[in-house]
Amino acid sequence: MASFISTCQLSASFLYIWQVYMHPLSTAALLYDRGRDVAYRLWVAARKPCLQLLLYFLLYYCCFCAGAVAQDYNYRNYDVQHGLAGSTVYNMYQDTEGFIWFATETGVSRFDGTHFKNFTVKDGLPDNTIVRIFEDSRGRIWLAPFTNSICYYYKGKIYTSQNTPLLKRIVLDDYVGPLFENKKGEVIVYDGSHIYRIDINDSLHLIPYAAGFPPRSLIKVSESSSGGYFAMYTHNLYKTNTQSYTFLANLATSYGGVDNTIFTDKWWCWQRTRDSLHVQSAFYHLNYNMAVPSVNSLYCVNDSIICINTAKGTYLLNLMQGKVEKRYLPNKNISRFLMDKDGGLWFSTFNDGVYYLSSTAFRNMQYEVAKGQNLGVHDLEIGPEGIWAASDMGYLQWLRRDSLQALWLSKAFKQAFQGSAYCIARKNNVMAVGVEFYVFLFDGFSPIKKVTGINTVKDLAFINDQELMVAGSNSLYSLRLDNDTFERYWMGRTTSLLYRNDSTWFGASDGLYLLKPDKSIFYFGSISPLLKNRIAAIKEGADGTIWIATYSKGLVGLRNNQVKYHITVEDGLSNDASRCLAMDGKYIWAGTANGLNRIRVDAGLARVDNFLADGVASDMINAVLVVGDTVYAGTPQGITVFDKNNALPASVCDLKMLGISLNGKETALTDNIQLDYGNNNIRLNFVAISFSSAGNVVYNYRLKNLDTTWKTTSQTSLEFVSLPPGQHELEIYATNKFGINSSIHRQLFSILPPFWQTAWFVISCIITIVTATWLVVAYRNRQARKKEAARLVVEKQLHELEQKALRSQMNPHFIFNCMNSVQEFIIDKDIASANKYLTKFASLIRQTLDNSFHSSTTLASEIQYLTTYLGLEQMRHKNMFSYSLQISPELQPELVTLPVMLLQPYVENATWHGMRSGDNPDGQIDIHFSTTNNVLYCTITDNGIGREAALVAKKDSQVQYQSRGMQLTNERINLINSHAGVAITIDIKDLRDEAGNAAGTAVTIGIPFTSNRHETS
Repeated sequence: MASFISTCQLSASFLYIWQVYMHPLSTAALLYDRGRDVAYRLWVAARKPCLQLLLYFLLYYCCFCAGAVAQDYNYRNYDVQHGLAGSTVYNMYQDTEGFIWFATETGVSRFDGTHFKNFTVKDGLPDNTIVRIFEDSRGRIWLAPFTNSICYYYKGKIYTSQNTPLLKRIVLDDYVGPLFENKKGEVIVYDGSHIYRIDINDSLHLIPYAAGFPPRSLIKVSESSSGGYFAMYTHNLYKTNTQSYTFLANLATSYGGVDNTIFTDKWWCWQRTRDSLHVQSAFYHLNYNMAVPSVNSLYCVNDSIICINTAKGTYLLNLMQGKVEKRYLPNKNISRFLMDKDGGLWFSTFNDGVYYLSSTAFRNMQYEVAKGQNLGVHDLEIGPEGIWAASDMGYLQWLRRDSLQALWLSKAFKQAFQGSAYCIARKNNVMAVGVEFYVFLFDGFSPIKKVTGINTVKDLAFINDQELMVAGSNSLYSLRLDNDTFERYWMGRTTSLLYRNDSTWFGASDGLYLLKPDKSIFYFGSISPLLKNRIAAIKEGADGTIWIATYSKGLVGLRNNQVKYHITVEDGLSNDASRCLAMDGKYIWAGTANGLNRIRVDAGLARVDNFLADGVASDMINAVLVVGDTVYAGTPQGITVFDKNNALPASVCDLKMLGISLNGKETALTDNIQLDYGNNNIRLNFVAISFSSAGNVVYNYRLKNLDTTWKTTSQTSLEFVSLPPGQHELEIYATNKFGINSSIHRQLFSILPPFWQTAWFVISCIITIVTATWLVVAYRNRQARKKEAARLVVEKQLHELEQKALRSQMNPHFIFNCMNSVQEFIIDKDIASANKYLTKFASLIRQTLDNSFHSSTTLASEIQYLTTYLGLEQMRHKNMFSYSLQISPELQPELVTLPVMLLQPYVENATWHGMRSGDNPDGQIDIHFSTTNNVLYCTITDNGIGREAALVAKKDSQVQYQSRGMQLTNERINLINSHAGVAITIDIKDLRDEAGNAAGTAVTIGIPFTSNRHETS
């Protein structure tokens, strides 16, 4: 009875342990504890060695759980949210330009690595659902809808049977099979009832249909490398030379359709049943079946490898060995497979868009503790028999020979905690793992002990077999492993450390420090501001350089306590937020917040290779470890493993011009584009095809005649507004994220000058200006000649008037009167008066003759002339009147000029007419000179009989001679005024006494004058 109970307990215990092994660990913590306890009790109770061995393995799997482990590549998914026309993709094709076309249920997409350009019925497609894509040697992209029609895309336009006579002549009863081009460059188009051949001249030829088969019996047509075509009707395979058919085989068991068969001259492959393929080759002596999931399509990679696209992923089958070499995207419903020109792999699906794999060198190892929750990795270290990884939630992962297992430290040491394992250190066979306040020690896989620290452990380094240096959350301290004692060296948050030659380099929130053997501490922030930033990791290079990863300033290299290197994004580093380091001989591996970088430093220069999202599971790199040629990268998504020699993809960078818009209108690209001035808004669209760069491309450009340096942009268009006239050459090239440059594209723009800058306009302007100048000069010359002629006329007239005035002053009557006066003096024997009179008369004659040679005279000369004249008149009239000449003090008579002989006629008029009556023995003539604003005012006042009485007396007079002095003077004044800027004015006033009787006349003459001060001085 007891034996029976023991047997039942043992059976129940094994069953419980099996449940624990099979159950996800993180979802059954209580179940795990109980199972482990039962297994341990069985271990103690067991007596037989074989039973103990079995229980040992069961106990091992209770701690090293084989939970949900996934190994796969890192794919990039493109779906509707990224711009793809539809999630269901039927076909893919890469054209000669490098663009990849996707046929979807809702249109066609053309992808350049950055943007999707979609085409639908609105753009001219006969139907949105497209199932076939093919490009011929002329660059036409043929598109076959899911209906009985066909079209092609060429140079931005879609051609259908509605707008193309060639396509209108193609009659189809069913949807089109895979199109292809034969060796002659002829396009083969077929459906279930017709085979068409379109020659290089676009002439349409109908290949005869096999006899004996009803319409829609044709399954597939493909070209034979030896000439002719393979044609499959229902289950019968033929070969035809387009004139006759040769029967090859009856594939009565064929299950698949047109996309599930491949026929070559050396081997055939077709789907025999729903879940199997058949391979047959007389050349290679092959004849076998291959079990596969439901097949969607087959693709021939090369002579020995075919790609099988199924509802459970894609398989690469080696036909010669009958072995699946690789599998991609398990559990994805794959419709097509494509290998692009860069070697990248594309997988289209029926419900998830397309997937892109740039490199198969990367393997991502993920341990899933719950559905959708992977263990993130914080540190990596070489351990016994494999790679150890400090991971989330207190797990320690162990990777060995592509097998990933996880150890839950909380269970291994029977210590409940919630923190993550952040760091691992190794000394010989002893492994130390830092979790929260604790350090867990292992001897190989066997737990040794748990040591409690004084704060959260951030980094570890062995000082010796029994002592650890610990970077803690608030201090740096050493921890004895034999007695759990510690010694604190520095207070503050520490983040990383490096123990070297009895000295400890440690990073903190405020920079880098060095703990020397004498326990003194040196702060490197005092020698460089770069070392004042938060430190993430510290490693020693092969040449003794101390490399420091900072959280914001990139990488810093120290030699002899001086900054020797500084590597940032400007040098190619993917991000300045560095997180981890690993030394690999002449290389440095640096993990950042935006990818993994490999850096080679040579002669002070850094060359950086970036491994962003091409294969690594995440851009966030927490840890990196290099073992031989293998690189291990720890990320929040697990561990990525790759061979460092095959990691970089064979990337290309091919710059393509997509189009140009001129003044808002799409225009065909030409080598030299001409635009008018003021109407030259240019928008150039382009893209660099580099699928592995995932749009991470920088474009460099310059206008050679305007820019002295290259400019950069991440946009795929350039816009130039109002370029200046002239010839402009735009140079542009692209640089992908791997530093590969495209060739330089050159585009010429000719901006026509405005009409006012054209040669004809300039010449016309010169001619116009010369003509206008000549006309102006000629006109001015004519005017000058006219003016000169007028001046000469005026001068002549003035001269004549002056002569007339002279003659009028020396009129015979005056001379006769003067002679009579002399005669009277002689008769009266008044010889003295006669001599005096003759002297004054001679002086007056001489002054008159002198004035006749000049057009102007000074005021002093004019006063002298008037004084002489008045003296003669006074003697002739027996002193019957008196005269006076007064000059204002501000006047300088020697410096004032006025027209010659202008005042004398008015003085003569005052003496002859104002004083002619003898009734006034006290006649008076006053002449007064004053000036205002460069105008000389001469006022001649007499107390004679007035103008009215003088006029009456003149009429009654019997004088035969009439003086013309006043008339000539007025004519002179009019001529002078017509050629002068300021006019001479005459103001005559009749004077009256208190009784209103005539009391004389006042004549005021205003003469503009110029001063001779400068000439005189």
